[in-house]
Amino acid sequence: MQRFVSTPAEYLAAVPEAQLPLLQHLRTLIREAAPDLREGIRYGMLSYEDDGALFGLAAQKHFVGLYVMAPRTLRDLADELEAIDHGKGCLRFKRLDQVPTPVISKLLRQAKASHERECRRTD
Repeated sequence: MQRFVSTPAEYLAAVPEAQLPLLQHLRTLIREAAPDLREGIRYGMLSYEDDGALFGLAAQKHFVGLYVMAPRTLRDLADELEAIDHGKGCLRFKRLDQVPTPVISKLLRQAKASHERECRRTD
């Protein structure tokens, strides 16, 4: 569900109360794995980027989506992510207790490291 907001604070204020703990947990994991990324709004969701978007978070109607713009990392961790409802670049969570925090933290760290390697190659 796209929200027409311009700041992360406005986005968080618009998230249904029932989804907020889950969204905040994933947001914390992103900030721990990649504290240097800027948080903003892109495509009506929370976006985490430096030279380009790396992660996105969106409270959808029936789930909170974690969008990872690092397809290689998703493929590398496919076995560990198998039990999670997911699409090509989106992991979907309905409840906080469904989040395998160590696996998601690993995914975020690896995606950030991969992103940094790719950015160095193009410099």
